[in-house]
Amino acid sequence: MVLDGAVRRHVAAALVFPPSVTTESVVLHACRPISAFMTITQIDGAEIFTLDGRRALDVIEERLEAPLISEAGHPNHIMTLGLKLGGQWEDAGPEDYINRLILTANRETGSVTLFEPDFFEGALVQLMQNDPEMMLNTPRTQVETATSPRCDSVTPFLRLYIDCAGRASIMSGTEVKEADVVRGALRDDVPFLGFYSGVEIASLQGISRPLDWTGVLMTLLVNAR
Repeated sequence: MVLDGAVRRHVAAALVFPPSVTTESVVLHACRPISAFMTITQIDGAEIFTLDGRRALDVIEERLEAPLISEAGHPNHIMTLGLKLGGQWEDAGPEDYINRLILTANRETGSVTLFEPDFFEGALVQLMQNDPEMMLNTPRTQVETATSPRCDSVTPFLRLYIDCAGRASIMSGTEVKEADVVRGALRDDVPFLGFYSGVEIASLQGISRPLDWTGVLMTLLVNAR
C-alpha cells in the first residue's frame, strides 16, 4: 500500500465507518468431501504427520488412488482438508466446512503441509475436492438473491469481492472466469471492486474465520434514517 508517499509492504490498514454503515456478506464455496472422516493424530504447526495413526500421505493417496505429489514434491492434484463445523453426523453442505489447501507433502516423512497452521490434534477432517461446476453455479443463485432490489431504507454503496486465487480459471481449469460469473450475477449498478487473495475471512456460524477456496462478496450499506 502507499503510505506517507511511499510504498509499504507487510502493513495493515483499517477503514472506520460511522454506525450508519453496515455490511452484508455472501460466502461462495466450491469444495465437496470425497472421503470419510479422518482423525489428525500427529501435527506440528501446518504439517500433519499422521491421520488415524498412519502416515498422512499414505492415507490420502489411498483415498485418491493416485500419487498426491510428483517426484519433485509438487502436488499432482489440488486438494484440501476440510474441518466440518457442528456435529460429525449432522447434515452438512459445503458451507459448513473450513478448508485448508494441501501445499505439499514429504514422501520421506509421510507428512502433508497445509496452507495454515490452525488445525489441531484430534480434529476430524475429510479430504475435499474442488468442484468447478459448483463454483460457477453458486454465484448465479446466491449472488442474485443477495443483490436483489431492496425496499427498506438501507442502500448499498459499495461491493467488495475477495476471491481465492485458486478459483481463477488458470488454477481451477475452467474456461469461464468465476469472477466474471459473480460480476454478471449482480443485479444493480452498485460500484464493484474485487481482488484475488491467499486467504479469505468471513463469518461462519457467527465467528470470523480464515477460509480457503472461497469467494467472499461483501456489500457495504448505509442507513438513510
